[in-house]
Amino acid sequence: MRPAPMTSNAAIFLSGRLVTLVLLMAVQVVIVRALDPSQYALYALAFGIFALLQVGVSFGIPKVIAQVLPRAGWDIRNRAAARLVPALIALRVLASAVALLAGSMVAAALGWIALPPLALGAAACLFILVTIVQIDLDAMAQALRLQRTSRNALVVEALVRLVLLFLLYGVGRLTLAIEIMAISSFTLSGSSIMLFLAIRRRLREADQRDDIAPLDRQPLRSMAWSAYMSSAAWFTTSPPVMRLMGGYFLAIHPFAAFSFAQALVLSIQRFTPASLLLPFVEPAIVRDYNRSGELSRLEHGLSLLIKIDMLVIGAGVIVTSCCGTLLVDWVTAGKYGDYAFVFPFLLLYIGTNSVYRSFEVAAIAVGIRSQLSALLATSLAALGLALALIPHFGLIVLLLCPIFDAACRLLLVDRLLHRLGVRKVVDLPMVGALVAIIAGISAFGFEMSAMVTGAPILLGMTLAAMIAYLACALALRPLRWRELAAFGWSADHRMARLIRPLARP
Repeated sequence: MRPAPMTSNAAIFLSGRLVTLVLLMAVQVVIVRALDPSQYALYALAFGIFALLQVGVSFGIPKVIAQVLPRAGWDIRNRAAARLVPALIALRVLASAVALLAGSMVAAALGWIALPPLALGAAACLFILVTIVQIDLDAMAQALRLQRTSRNALVVEALVRLVLLFLLYGVGRLTLAIEIMAISSFTLSGSSIMLFLAIRRRLREADQRDDIAPLDRQPLRSMAWSAYMSSAAWFTTSPPVMRLMGGYFLAIHPFAAFSFAQALVLSIQRFTPASLLLPFVEPAIVRDYNRSGELSRLEHGLSLLIKIDMLVIGAGVIVTSCCGTLLVDWVTAGKYGDYAFVFPFLLLYIGTNSVYRSFEVAAIAVGIRSQLSALLATSLAALGLALALIPHFGLIVLLLCPIFDAACRLLLVDRLLHRLGVRKVVDLPMVGALVAIIAGISAFGFEMSAMVTGAPILLGMTLAAMIAYLACALALRPLRWRELAAFGWSADHRMARLIRPLARP
């Protein structure tokens, strides 16, 4: 059976995400300009706790959403899926609230933090919980093919939040972290209500089949547990954990700079090719593997995602290496330009994260589940090493530790996959060549940027570096036609024609 190409739903999804990206980046710029470092550190801490809870108490729910809800009305009755939606949301909110309260009390008892004033604490809790709910509801809408509703909800929310923050900043009334969190909670709540109502309407529709068996919850628990253990390994040295460590060990100014860089890069990460396309690619290639038992589409589809992601993230690494200080000085009004060197490291980390996510999809598809829990030991060892080194070396430990841990986990998962015959998720010759090109141009650009001054010269040098990068990519042609075929793209497909110069037989 020929694999189906991406549909117009994907175009709706991508267009909405790209618009939202621009709006959320503008939101970050307004926030970093409005708040002084101490207030921005409070906002960054709340955002870091949200990111920590998003993974730490996920219980594999995101994987259940992505794997189960698309089957509503066909393999699972809409009525059963409708009952599952509020149950998953309630579990997430309850677990997050309990973890938030217990963690705060324990940290205060140990003297790690001082409990915030009631108003600030309530605003932070509301902001964290509403953000978690909104992300889960959006994932549910995507799983149910409500791409248009999702696009409208996300774009309108980001636009309203930006307008409100900009107006308050313009009149000088935006100076506190609590104001940022209150406005964000308000707009996110409206977006969540819009998504929930659309999901409820969708699941009230009639089933497409009459012979649907009752929902078996045991496979859901097994899937959730394996996904949760894999996420726990990633989470141990993840950006939110590194941010919390930075809040404890770093001074206010470097912590605020590190937090700003993390917030901006993590916002970008949600819109990298792998993050955008994986929700569409994963169900298709896993379903195809389960039906046919052939590994080719699974391997080639994930390999293509990894390469496209590397091409895009590599461009970001080169730009920030060449003129990062100039750009950060402009965005932050001169506050954090001295810390622009953190951006290439953070971008490199999110590149390794997309590879790990692709490996995770392949591992769960071919039945590697219980073995994923062994990865947690590696990550815990890396975290212990970071805790020992950060008092002596500071910020550089927070940048290098996640990359080192990710590399170790990728090597371990790669060995597990090789034992089951999965060997082409990473096209090693092409990926190695891409890494060498990116590293070489970035290193040269970084050295040159230290020797020249003036915005026109730096921008011209950055443009020259990007032209060299594009020329190298065109000469290398890292993509392969069999990888494009994994998406159901023939040689005449418009997406295939778009990236034809980068592909080879």
